[in-house]
Order: sequence, then C-alpha cells, then structure tokens
Amino acid sequence: RYVFLSVLVALFTIVVMFPLFDLDFSLGAKSGMSQMKSISAMLFDILPKDPLTPFISGNTIQVIVISVFVSLALILLDDKVIQLKSLVDEGCVLFQRLTTMVCSLIPVFVFAALVHQIWVGDVATFIGLWKPFCFSVGIVSLFSLISLLGVCWKLRVSPIVLMKKFFPAFFTALTTASSISAFSKSMEALGDKCGVEKTLLNFSYPIGGVIYMPSTVAELCVLSYAMAEMYNIKVSIAWIILALLTSVLLAIAAPPLPGAAMMIYAILFAQLGIPEEALLLAAAMDIVYDYFSSGFNILFLQIESIDCAGRLDKVDRKRLAEAE
Repeated sequence: RYVFLSVLVALFTIVVMFPLFDLDFSLGAKSGMSQMKSISAMLFDILPKDPLTPFISGNTIQVIVISVFVSLALILLDDKVIQLKSLVDEGCVLFQRLTTMVCSLIPVFVFAALVHQIWVGDVATFIGLWKPFCFSVGIVSLFSLISLLGVCWKLRVSPIVLMKKFFPAFFTALTTASSISAFSKSMEALGDKCGVEKTLLNFSYPIGGVIYMPSTVAELCVLSYAMAEMYNIKVSIAWIILALLTSVLLAIAAPPLPGAAMMIYAILFAQLGIPEEALLLAAAMDIVYDYFSSGFNILFLQIESIDCAGRLDKVDRKRLAEAE
C-alpha cells in the first residue's frame, strides 16, 4: 500500500504539474522507443544476474534486492550465524559513520559553489528555483489536504480535531528537518491520542517511516520537469513515465542519512539525461525544501496510519473523535 500511494502521489504530481512547465516535446519517435526500452529494461533488470555485478556497476535497485535476501537469510538462520550477523552490524555502523562524515561536507561544498556562481554573476538561475520550490510545497500541501479530508470523511472525524493531534509531530519535523526527532510525538499522537492499536502501530509506522516519503516523490517529479525546462531537455511520454518510476523507486530506496538527497538527485538526473551542473541547483533547493519535506512526510504517514487502522478496525473511534 505504501508503494501504491507513492505511485499515486507521483502520478498526481506529473499530471497536475504538466501544464505549468514549458517542455520541449521535439524528441523523435525513435528516441522515445529507446526510452521505453530503457523503462522495460529497468523493470525486468531488478533481479541481479550475480551477487557482484550490482556493486561493481552501482545498480542501487539490485543492491537493495540482494540486501533483502541476505537479511531474510540472516533472520531465518538466527543463532547459526551470530558471528556473521555481528560482523554485518559492525560493518553497517562503520559505513553509516563514514557516509555521515562525507555527507557532512556537502553543505560546505554547496555554499562554496553558490558563492562562486553569485561571484560570476549567474544569479538568475538560482532565482529561477522559486518555481520548483513553490510548486513542490503547493502540490504536497494540496495532496495532504485531500488525504486528510478523505480519512476524516471515512472515519467521521473532524479535520480540525485530527490535525490538532497531528500538529506537534508535524511541527517538530518541519522545524528540524528530521523525521527521527518527531518519532516519539507521532507514536504518542497515534497511539495515546488517536487510539491506534499498538501492535499495528509498532509494525506499520517504522516501515512507513523508511519507505513512505510522498513529499520526496513529489519533489523529484517537479524537479524533473523544472530541470528539463531549464536545460532544454527534449522529452517524450516515455521520458515522463521514466521520471515517474525513477522518482518512486529512489524515494523508497533513499537511505535515512544526511546528504542522501544528493545521491538521489545524481541517479535521477543521470536517468533523465539532465546535465550534472543541475545537481548544484537541486542541492541549493534541498537545503530549504528538506524542512517542508520532513514535515509533510510525517503528516502523510500519520494520516495513512489512521486510515490503515480504521480499515482494519484497530482504532478506538471514541478516543479518535475526542477533542484535546
């Protein structure tokens, strides 16, 4: 369901934002067919041919598939592979620390690059970022409002009452750009104030916090349009489908680490034929948008948790409808 909703957000964004960008549709039919082949290849190439090639070629999706199978095997074997599990855990901690150290330098790089661009007089390009930024915030605000009203209608709850319960976690993530900082407030709001059954909440919320990032999906779709317009990229229907699928997959695969957005932008732009210099613009926009993205991702996750609990009849409707 989380994946389905991410696709729905991407489709909603792609359709609504389409008339707002001046795209070049002069791409020939032959190139369009080539892109359709690349889409089918991406879908059929999810399963790796061997365990080494994905790491050598940097195929993120195949690496994730391998990690899922390895993780399941380690869980099933349990006590038989204690030392191996310990080694994997230590390697994970080491990798996260190294990645965090490298990613901590990204703001310095972005700041230096921005200063250089301003120094050489290329300010107009950065001013043009208002369009994708405002559109991204607008589209996630609209979709979150639709989602909130939808779940309130199904559960017969006042939107004002529900939003008051959601607001503390939403505001925490919005002001810190960290979904982790809002975790305890979200669990309190959903469990204690809304009455979602703990067994469901303890299972669904952590999973959703990792793979369900609708505002990130929307931003990637809008950025695809914005960069295609800015750099005069020739597009086609196949290009738009590729943008949609890549945005959804990258949002799901994004690691919860500082600076992970840069890896996502790099892969997305490479898939869509957008030049590397666009990474600087995406990074500059992400500095501010990350706050909105974190806040709205938490809000979407809270709404979906309530919706799921309602459909499974695992929510205390009396406590849910109570005003604070």
